[in-house]
Amino acid sequence: MKAGIAGILAFLVVLALGGLYAAQKPASPRIPPAMVRVLNPAENTFGSGFVINSQGCILTDGHVTEYQKEFRVESEKDSFLGYSLSVADPVTDLAVICPRSLKEAYLPTPLVLIDEEPPVESLGTVIGYSDVTGAFEKADIKFLGHISITLFPIKIEEGLKWREIDTHFAKGGFSGGPILYQGKVVGVTNVIVPSSDRPDLNYFVSVKSTVIIPWLHQNGILHKDVPHGPTS
Repeated sequence: MKAGIAGILAFLVVLALGGLYAAQKPASPRIPPAMVRVLNPAENTFGSGFVINSQGCILTDGHVTEYQKEFRVESEKDSFLGYSLSVADPVTDLAVICPRSLKEAYLPTPLVLIDEEPPVESLGTVIGYSDVTGAFEKADIKFLGHISITLFPIKIEEGLKWREIDTHFAKGGFSGGPILYQGKVVGVTNVIVPSSDRPDLNYFVSVKSTVIIPWLHQNGILHKDVPHGPTS
């Protein structure tokens, strides 16, 4: 009888310790439902993107789309066909793909772009679909200064500025993913460039929201009377 009670007590102690460990274990970072993987069947390539309006349109990079016509998008749980290229800009390497009909659309709460400039040396987050893990991931970043770049695949326009961001994180598939500052979208990942003097460092080049938002307004993807606010 005593042995039975001792066994039960030992089991309860293990259970309690397991519960304590589970309570102390950090939760996995939450990925916004608006995040998607953009698949380009014509080129057999993919990148990241995110839903930005109530019609299910997705902001990504032009080089992710390769300026093709038809796309498939995947959320963390589902896959959706019937997306086509709506507008693209080779100068900024931005593109928007939209569903042909709302019946074919993925309609989560959109992420919202904020017309804001994070201070230099401030910290932020990048989100994208990793070609290493085959899943959406987050990574910490630090905002650096403004730069003008002439890197492929961007055709530079004089006076147009990007933000440079440093990180120890470097995985393919993040092109087109959002750059967040204090939970708000302030840019879109464009290219990853290895540091020439630090092998452990990489640079994200981000198209700024101050460039993106007017472009989206001009092309009717976002409307000026829709209030901006924090991302979900």
